[in-house]
Amino acid sequence: MVGGIDLCGGVIPKVHPQFEAGTVKVYRGALTTRQVSPSGSFQYVLPKAQVAIEKVKVNQEFRFFLPPGDYVLDVGAPWIPVGVAVRSGTTTLTEIPGVCL
Repeated sequence: MVGGIDLCGGVIPKVHPQFEAGTVKVYRGALTTRQVSPSGSFQYVLPKAQVAIEKVKVNQEFRFFLPPGDYVLDVGAPWIPVGVAVRSGTTTLTEIPGVCL
């Protein structure tokens, strides 16, 4: 699996990095949510089994060698955890999106 941490910032200058720096954690299993208020607010629930971790620098892609299965990548707020399916014989490309302005 290969990818990057999407930029998360306000006004982006003309010359900007492609990816943010951060620590990517990989969990085996599926991403779920749970309701936290009657109004419909929810929070993400990560799987329990953390299987890998990698620190990346600005513009550096993360790279994990994982067996086939379902995984969740998480960087922490303000980025959104991402569910990823790894299949045998292919390279999975993914980016971790941010929700900040």
